[in-house]
Amino acid sequence: MLRPYNLQPTTYNLLAITLILALLLFCLPPFWLVSPRQAEAATEDAWFNTSYKYRMKLTLDNTLVSGSTDLTNFPVLVAFTNANLATTGNGGDVTNSSGYDIIFAEADSTPAKLDHEIEKYTSTSGEIVMWVEIPTLGATADTDIYMYYGNSSVSSSQEAATGVWDSNFKGVWHLKEDPTGTAPQMKDSTSGANHGTSVGSMVAGDQLAGQIDGSLNFDGSNDYVDVANESNLDFERTDSFTLSAWIKRDTENTEDDIFEKVEGAGYKGYSLWLQPSANCTGCLTTSISNNSSGGTNGIRVRTAASTILTGTWYHVATTYSGTSAASGVTTYVNGASKTLTTAADTLSATILNDTKMGLGVDPTDVTCCNFDGKMDEMRISNSVRSADWVKTEYDNMANQGTGAGKFIKTLGSEQAYITSTGSSDTSWVKGGATGSNIALTVNNSSNSATTIQWVKVTRPSSNYTMTAGSATGWSAAVTSADVTFTGGSIAANASTAFTVTGTIGSSDEAQAAWTIDVDDATDGSTSTTTVASSSGALNTGIDATAPTVTMSGVTVDSTSQLTATTNTATDASSGLHSSAPYWFDETSGGGGATDSTDWQSAVTFVDTGLSAGTQYCYRVKARDAVLNESSYTSTTCATTTAAPAPAPAAAPAAQGSTAAIPPLAFFSVTADPGQEDTLITLTTNRSATMRVEYGLTKAYGSTTPEDANSGQKLQTMIKDLAHETTYHFRVKATDSGGSVVTSDDGMFTTPKAPPPPKGTETPEQEAVRQTEEAAAQKRSEEKERKAKEPPPAITDVSIVAVRPTSAKIAWKTGIPATSQVFFGEKSQELNQITIEYATLVSAHTVTISDLKPKTTYYFTAVSRNENGVEAQAPEASFTTESLEIQTVVDIAKPVALSPGSPGTQNQKTAVGETATVIPILPTAGDLAPPEVVLFPFAKNPTQDASPLIRGRARDARGVIAAVAYSTDSGGTWHPVDEIQGIGSSAAQFSATIPHLQEGEYGIVFRARDNSGNMGKSEAKALVIDIKPPKTGANTFALGSQTTTTSAEGTLTTLAGITQRILISAVGGATAVRVNAGDASFPLMYSKADNLWFGDITMQKPGVYRLTVEASDGAGRVSARAINTIDVVRPGIVIDTVDKKPIAAARVSLFSFSPELNDFVLWPGDIFNQANPTVTGEDGTYRFIAPAGRYFIKVEKGGYKTLYTQIQDFPNHSALNFTMPLHHKNTVSVRVPFSGAVDIPLPAVPDFFGYKRVSSSQEITREDKGKGDGGRGFPSLIGTTAPSFSLSDSAGNPVDIRYLRGRKTILTAWATWSSMAQIQIPILDRIAREDRKNINVLLFSIQEAKGVVETYLRRGNYDVQSVIDPDGDLLDLYPITTLPQHFFLDRKGIIQKVYTGFLDTEALEKMLSEIP
Repeated sequence: MLRPYNLQPTTYNLLAITLILALLLFCLPPFWLVSPRQAEAATEDAWFNTSYKYRMKLTLDNTLVSGSTDLTNFPVLVAFTNANLATTGNGGDVTNSSGYDIIFAEADSTPAKLDHEIEKYTSTSGEIVMWVEIPTLGATADTDIYMYYGNSSVSSSQEAATGVWDSNFKGVWHLKEDPTGTAPQMKDSTSGANHGTSVGSMVAGDQLAGQIDGSLNFDGSNDYVDVANESNLDFERTDSFTLSAWIKRDTENTEDDIFEKVEGAGYKGYSLWLQPSANCTGCLTTSISNNSSGGTNGIRVRTAASTILTGTWYHVATTYSGTSAASGVTTYVNGASKTLTTAADTLSATILNDTKMGLGVDPTDVTCCNFDGKMDEMRISNSVRSADWVKTEYDNMANQGTGAGKFIKTLGSEQAYITSTGSSDTSWVKGGATGSNIALTVNNSSNSATTIQWVKVTRPSSNYTMTAGSATGWSAAVTSADVTFTGGSIAANASTAFTVTGTIGSSDEAQAAWTIDVDDATDGSTSTTTVASSSGALNTGIDATAPTVTMSGVTVDSTSQLTATTNTATDASSGLHSSAPYWFDETSGGGGATDSTDWQSAVTFVDTGLSAGTQYCYRVKARDAVLNESSYTSTTCATTTAAPAPAPAAAPAAQGSTAAIPPLAFFSVTADPGQEDTLITLTTNRSATMRVEYGLTKAYGSTTPEDANSGQKLQTMIKDLAHETTYHFRVKATDSGGSVVTSDDGMFTTPKAPPPPKGTETPEQEAVRQTEEAAAQKRSEEKERKAKEPPPAITDVSIVAVRPTSAKIAWKTGIPATSQVFFGEKSQELNQITIEYATLVSAHTVTISDLKPKTTYYFTAVSRNENGVEAQAPEASFTTESLEIQTVVDIAKPVALSPGSPGTQNQKTAVGETATVIPILPTAGDLAPPEVVLFPFAKNPTQDASPLIRGRARDARGVIAAVAYSTDSGGTWHPVDEIQGIGSSAAQFSATIPHLQEGEYGIVFRARDNSGNMGKSEAKALVIDIKPPKTGANTFALGSQTTTTSAEGTLTTLAGITQRILISAVGGATAVRVNAGDASFPLMYSKADNLWFGDITMQKPGVYRLTVEASDGAGRVSARAINTIDVVRPGIVIDTVDKKPIAAARVSLFSFSPELNDFVLWPGDIFNQANPTVTGEDGTYRFIAPAGRYFIKVEKGGYKTLYTQIQDFPNHSALNFTMPLHHKNTVSVRVPFSGAVDIPLPAVPDFFGYKRVSSSQEITREDKGKGDGGRGFPSLIGTTAPSFSLSDSAGNPVDIRYLRGRKTILTAWATWSSMAQIQIPILDRIAREDRKNINVLLFSIQEAKGVVETYLRRGNYDVQSVIDPDGDLLDLYPITTLPQHFFLDRKGIIQKVYTGFLDTEALEKMLSEIP
């Protein structure tokens, strides 16, 4: 049965279900229903919340739990790698880079959170090493626990390490820490905090891979861990205790201490140690004594010889029961108890001491008994751990991972817990509504093949009465309380839309919960129920009460204006309408009075154009979110200000008297532009002062100071202007009375800069000037030519269809042109536009969406020819329909039409539909939706950007009333063009979809019958494929790090190393692969990055030409050569005597850290390489490392450890040396190495025989010449750069022929290339600093203009970038790996080509070599 991610014990863990419920009642806003936790979950621990998006079930194998009695409070190791546990940025679902959002819980009805400790988490791969305390670990039945993760709100650790280790544990050391870190380095995970300090000559490289994650390497000389003297590590001879650890011994020559807490010559205390070969080879010994000297007062027991061998990991443990006798000691190796030989059994006095605990050393003499080898996971308990406990500890740690034979025998599929995706978690519906359609989508989010075959929707309360249900391919059984769907199925990772219809009660009701049941059986007998709760999103309430509103008053503004104001309305349930809750009404009907023309958001209504001295009265009503409307308030009145009395007639002016002053007015405004300034002259009818506003647009932005001198002719100089630039300006004049008059907008253009005086230009400056003049002349000619082109002639503008929220406009043009509509609610203020359909056509149709119902809109059709010359049609208007027309069928006729009766069409109906207006009644008892079929596309994929789609609909009991189609799988709907048989039981229909761009579209038809049942066709993918596939530029990477190629584009790698390639492609590519020799590597597509990526692994050395091949859905294939890949042999470790390869040798690469001023183990994981690595049977190892300082260490039991010389590598390098190892009994000459350190002379390999990845000049292989490595570089150098004419990111045309006269860098790049990203700032700085001598022009390959423009703008870069979205430049320039540079001399000749990043010094050197 199905099991979504909830916490109910009776359901199954196969499926996570997302249930999204949206109410579609007239124009009600939608609400959403999603799968919440079960009702039982209310009693679970408070740790849980829905922010944990995912979980997986872990089943612990009871057959690996020793004995028949369950173990309590057992710390279980959970160690495995799963891609889902990588962070979200690495393709997984964990949100915290430290894994802090990973937690564990029990798997019962009230799951408790389990304590856990993180030993290791790798965000890139999803590797975890964690310890989890299991309260009851089943010995006869498997134990299930859950791992939860994906909580983005977690930013700090949720570990409870001290809770993992019960109170009997007194010390737990994982030994995972860097021994060179801050002391104490070795952390104790118990509450006792008995941390240890690493002592001796340990280096960071002594932290090595162990049995569980990291381990500590002890050199047998002076390395050990010092644990302070703590009372909780003191045991008396009558106390019980257990010691355990994982050990790997390197030699047998000396005594190796594991645990040692003793003092004095008599070794008072307790210890666990290995005897030297001279005494008892491989004997594991336990000592508990007061004075072991001569065996006078103590216990000593040991295992048989050869119990512990060198070079192998063992789990060792010893227990002591406090009996003061040897019989109280039990020793275990790998979980099995061992027969012991008693060397002493005379303990009778105290063993308490006052000394430290030594791990790997005798604390009383730190020069004695130092452990030689590796140790891991050391533990001390103050109790006797049972044999079953010890055996289970071993089996748990020895059988890591998941699957058969592993301690975690089953790792369940990831289950998703989906929270609300709506705008709010609760919604309200309108009371008293009938025939309400409630649409919901059931998403089967299972990762398995589980199929949903039964769905039941149950009402929240008796105030909802269910009347119908429909879903394509399903049957519906209806009761007043619920609707049950059967007969269909929802496959894993698929979804199905369901509709239930009901009547809403007319009384208010608080929010109540819906219930959704699903089952993978057909009868629902064991259904999985998801029930709304306070934390879920399945609540709805009924709002049958209108809001309350009162008038505040009416304010008198002037003789012709009043302002009516309402108090803010209140609504107890759904709240006020979100955007327009108020409607004002004027009741007196006085001259010029108006009402609200629509619902409005403001609480004030300004009425203008009124009569002076006249009373006007206003009232207001309000509506809520579900459109309940209040009654009008009582009226509030006010009277406009009375008009002033007329002024008496003016007497004739007496001799010498002053005449009436006329208003300030302009006579003239002129602009006289100069080179860098412009003189503005103003003449007025009387004295005034002036200032000028100016700028590049009508927003101006700059203002001249106002001249204090007044007059009728005024002048102001605008200074510091740019050459050849058009400016907007306007003049503001102020008279002595304070009146201000503003001129209309004007424009002027400054002239171009004058040439320098003759004889002062250098030849280079003259060439630059001539080039710029030629380019300016060409731009001028092009602009003049375009200006003379006639605009497209727009004719036959018509309003094809008008809906409540949309309208379709059609027109024709005499020549092919683009299509766009400008529109708005006010004439001459068309402030909204549709998208511009760039496809050039002569017959145009554009649909305007998201309009207001019952609203008049003004519009004009706009078309532009291929050169951008624009034409606009005269302004026209239309009025959208009232939303009430969305009633499914107009009911008037007493009986329903019989099936097959003809019908007529009327376009004025619900949005996105064509419907009959024949008055018909619903067919009684008809609950079945129409059957809708989408006919196969004529051609798919198609190059037709306006394809024809066809289909049919049939209804068994009624007639077809409405049809619509969708291009986005049902997200939005549009009217069909033609219907035959609407109003009858069968109809056929078609639609031509206009102006589709290249891509994939989900096509669906829907039809509605006379009873309101809605049916949909299956969605089919329609692919518009206009262009053939074409691949672009690439980059290479090792792990998360970009790999550089040679200057000629050759990639050098090692046999067996995996390189990742990223490459762009356009033209609707559906498959891309890279070929190398006989090998072929398919790539995968990343929709988020719009890139293809995949891994290339060559097993045999050699030089290979890489070719990339792309194909599309139409079967078109393109192929082109890209880089050369040079595969060299891996390194090898050999025996110096027989020259044979050495298997299982440990090879470690150390790099110099400037921060630490020391060498550290190189982090190979970020380059997708293991470090240290272990040689295979053929003795090979592999490293490719970036530039830096390195040495290599090689270790193998029985051989002397080899250290190479320290060497600097200037570039990425393949390290493939032959490493000769000497047996430990050989004698060799020793030479100084790195100061005081000596190594055998024969053990120093030739470290200078390395192969640089990014410097092909140093590669001398004979077969290197078989490919040119640069894909045409030699043939290009010395030739004129291929010409092209494209636009830059600002839309300006670029022709490289006009760049001559200066040195030029042409750089191919893309915003997704990390190396190109760090190259751009350097190129930008060079372009800024030396514009007179250097051109820098970027090629953006196969990227959209908006992406490039945004990137350059955000970086504040001035450098110019050509936009090449289709990759046309790839046909002219051999572009492979980014960035790629082409260096041109002043004549436009290509002098150099370089692939890869160039720093400032390298770039300047390259430029200096260009003539």
